[in-house]
Amino acid sequence: MKHPVCTAWLARRALGTALILATVFVSLLGYGAPTAEAHAPDVAAQLTAQDGFNPHQPVSNGTPGERAPVALASSALPVEERALSDVRSTQAVYLPDTRSRVSSPASTSWRWNVYIEAYWPGYYVTCTGWLVGPHTVITAGHCVYWPGDGWALEVMVAPALNGNNAPFGVQYSTNLHSVAGWTASEDSRYDYGAIILPNDSLGNAVGTFMPYGYFSDSFLYTSIGTLAISGYPADKLYNGSYGTTLWVGRGRRFTYLEESMVYYQVDTEWGQSGAAVWTTFKGNRFATAIHTQGYCGWYENCGVRINQSVANNIVGWGGIPPVTDLNPGPALIGPAPDLLTNTPVTFNWATIPSAAKYELELYRWVCNSLECTWRVTWRKIGSMTSITKNLPTGYYWWHVRGIQANQIPTQWSEWRWIEVDKKRPGRPVPWYPPKGYITTDTTPTFYWDWPLRDTDINFFEIQVSPSATFTSVPIGAVTVDPWFEVPVPLAAGKWYWRVRATDFTGNVGAWSPVWNVVIVTVTGEAESKTNPAPTTILTPEPVEVPFVQPAPVDKQIPSEDIIPVGPVPVDPAPVTDPNEPPPVTPPPAPEDPVEPPPVELPPVEAPREPPPAEPDPGVLPPGEEPPVAQ
Repeated sequence: MKHPVCTAWLARRALGTALILATVFVSLLGYGAPTAEAHAPDVAAQLTAQDGFNPHQPVSNGTPGERAPVALASSALPVEERALSDVRSTQAVYLPDTRSRVSSPASTSWRWNVYIEAYWPGYYVTCTGWLVGPHTVITAGHCVYWPGDGWALEVMVAPALNGNNAPFGVQYSTNLHSVAGWTASEDSRYDYGAIILPNDSLGNAVGTFMPYGYFSDSFLYTSIGTLAISGYPADKLYNGSYGTTLWVGRGRRFTYLEESMVYYQVDTEWGQSGAAVWTTFKGNRFATAIHTQGYCGWYENCGVRINQSVANNIVGWGGIPPVTDLNPGPALIGPAPDLLTNTPVTFNWATIPSAAKYELELYRWVCNSLECTWRVTWRKIGSMTSITKNLPTGYYWWHVRGIQANQIPTQWSEWRWIEVDKKRPGRPVPWYPPKGYITTDTTPTFYWDWPLRDTDINFFEIQVSPSATFTSVPIGAVTVDPWFEVPVPLAAGKWYWRVRATDFTGNVGAWSPVWNVVIVTVTGEAESKTNPAPTTILTPEPVEVPFVQPAPVDKQIPSEDIIPVGPVPVDPAPVTDPNEPPPVTPPPAPEDPVEPPPVELPPVEAPREPPPAEPDPGVLPPGEEPPVAQ
């Protein structure tokens, strides 16, 4: 024995399969619902190729006349007793059925839903629509124009219908609209239309209209909430009538998007054609598509996407303006593109009318031990159009977008790139002339090496001064080369020089160590004895020399690394500074005898006493007599 739930599921599934086959069979006879294919039939391709054919062009039945006598749906036969051709709508409920009944369709959250009956000679169709203005109802194109049968004779609309209760009344209209892509090509991508009510009384009584809009793929895929379709499904029975109560089905986000079609997994039934496919974003509802078909794919229903062309037609038919995230972003004012700076950055941009506030995003190039990537390092939302940020050293991208009053963002502005460099260059390394060098050249050339690990040097600044503390700087210059030739003769005496680097961002490095050179005036061969002509100049290896503040001139100790020179002329020329006599090499001091340092010798064994010598018989100690023989 089968489980009753399983049996019911199989029976429901079999019924669905039978309805699919019936729809296909009737479609082949010319009486079925519009094709479930998302692409245009062959006739559409032929017509669109004709000169002047515009599938978006609005068309009308051109007969906004009087009412025709019609019968209400409440007096019609139940769905089971009607011919399939009398229903003329689409359905696809994928078990389990997730639809739920709206208990208060007259509330402000639901009253914009409209029950529709459209009448042709011999049959009528029940559909769903939605108010977008005081006299404009949007619905499916096949709810006002049926291929082969033409325009409906008349359409009845009843907002917030709940069984036999129409809380806002009903209105009839013969002013029907669609687009050429549907009426001329029968292209399901253009299966939408509008019903223009005879006056605004019904719309003003409802007072609430469904916002709608056109959006980018990224916004519809990632930003919106759950999809929902509310309408009047013909399979729901209430007080003996089918399809007169409001139901809502919900599903996940869009499964697929095309330029003119959208696909979703939301349950629908006959009678819900023309319903708004709506969603939410930050608490605000808006329609993004018009439901038109079932069984569009693998467990998917589908509808006409509201793109800009559809939105323009809705506005032309009397709808409120659409919302969109495709409004252009603000124009950026500053900073300039590809900025390189070491100061705080001021971001500013032009205002746009649609924005109530703005959002700024700043990405930074971040590296760890495994990878480098762009990451959002700062985001700011507010009504400002200018903001200053003190950024650390790094590489950045930034852009801005507007936030509208309904919380829908605009498009992002262009991207702009920034490099912030606050790293100071290193200290240059002096190398010639050597420190303390004595020369007769009054216009010496100073040389130095580039700072270690710095390659973005823009220029060098050099200072030459008679003061070790550079209290006065008679010669100061900038150069892009790592050398500098003094342009004017220097007076005899000791001159100090130092150099520092500035990079392309404007960061100024520390001064190099202070070196000095002594200029003397000599004549004849004394000059050659003072500084013998140097041979090839060798560049020493760069060494990072710590900076030491020099001592006052009067307390300086002569450096031990001064190159020794020959005798100084007896009558040296006067120097510029009377307080500082020219350097004189003292005569060599007499060499004092230097006692060699004590040397520690290994211990030596004391010499032994020599053995006693044999007594000399000729020598006797005093007082002794030689022995007498016995």
